[in-house]
Amino acid sequence: MKSNNFKLGILITITMMILSGLNSCSKTTEEEDAVPAGTSADYLADNTFKDMIALSDEESLVFMREEEKMARDVYIFLYEKWELMVFDNISNSEQRHMDKVLELLVHFGIDDPALPGYGEFVNEEIQELYNSLVASGETSVEEAIIAGATIEDKDIFDLQNFINETEDELIQCVCSNLMRASRNHLRAFARHLEMMEIDYTPQFLTQEEYDAIISGSHEAGGTPCNF
Repeated sequence: MKSNNFKLGILITITMMILSGLNSCSKTTEEEDAVPAGTSADYLADNTFKDMIALSDEESLVFMREEEKMARDVYIFLYEKWELMVFDNISNSEQRHMDKVLELLVHFGIDDPALPGYGEFVNEEIQELYNSLVASGETSVEEAIIAGATIEDKDIFDLQNFINETEDELIQCVCSNLMRASRNHLRAFARHLEMMEIDYTPQFLTQEEYDAIISGSHEAGGTPCNF
């Protein structure tokens, strides 16, 4: 009788140990599934990502801001040198381009790289391009117009690449508007080149892309971009 009671006691003890182990495993699993406050799960729940931007987009926006400043500064320099209204008109347009890119920088919380001084740039590539363009543009009116065409040629090329690379619809919208204006600028310089009987060979666009742009009509208006 005692033997049977002893066996029963052992069986009960083993059963309780098994149940205790199962409860312990269940609690551990629940604790692992529960994400404590202050972790990435809370961040994902509380943020819509509407103001987040990929690093490649950030770098491109910073570059674009300085590139638009470079265009403005070159045109201001060339207008002071040659007093051609085409440079004055387009320099004002480039200021608006700068302002629009700045809106994007502010929207995404990116520091503005633009230096206050004219002809001064953080990006070495843009600084070298500015130096080269003003050096050639001050030699003659013809070279100045070629410099303007080169700027718009490069600007359209860069904007199109940026549109293709980014997935952000707001950036695509702003870049599309800037590119539309740059095509108009290129047409304006092309008309001056034609009057001077100068053939311009595009440095960045293909010849087919360049011909299609200058043969087109002035593009008015733009697409509203909702910030």
